Amino acid sequence: MHGVRSDYALNKNSGKGLLIASLTYHGSYSGYRMYYRKQSSKKRKHLLIGSGISLIPPGLMEWDISKPGLRGNVLSVELPSGEYEFYSWAVSSGYANIGPSEAFSLKFTIKPGEANYVGNFQFDRISGMGAMVTGVDVSYNDETDRDLKVIKEKHSLLNIERITRSVKPSTSVHMLGDGNNTSITTPVFIP
Repeated sequence: MHGVRSDYALNKNSGKGLLIASLTYHGSYSGYRMYYRKQSSKKRKHLLIGSGISLIPPGLMEWDISKPGLRGNVLSVELPSGEYEFYSWAVSSGYANIGPSEAFSLKFTIKPGEANYVGNFQFDRISGMGAMVTGVDVSYNDETDRDLKVIKEKHSLLNIERITRSVKPSTSVHMLGDGNNTSITTPVFIP
């Protein structure tokens, strides 16, 4: 999910604004999700990079952020104005599914005709079986300089000087969700 079109323009009269965030990973390629919802709703949505099983090597995919050991994308999503929160994450990696051990809440606001950069969510592999990820440290970081350069390239009509920032400067919070809850599904082969 890469979000809105490159010619997207903010409009105060639309009743909608723009969520901007980056998702990055260090370690094995997998499906990495951050779940968010409007605070008055139970309906969940997510930001996603990667997939649990890939037929294309990660090095051949398009990444906004690509350095040795680090890949990811800066995502932009149009949302109705209101109060929102990131409240969970998930990793799918082959037969493994991982989620947080504890609940958490990172609140942000979407205002009509405005863009809000909420920060970077980084997934660092801390355990695995071969290429399969079985444990991660999910961190929440301020990567304003890096990510807003990408947004400027992707969305030339957005004035990056006017983007609101929910993430505080130099923020770096590790083990978001207090660790991992991992389940591995063992496939059953029927001859």
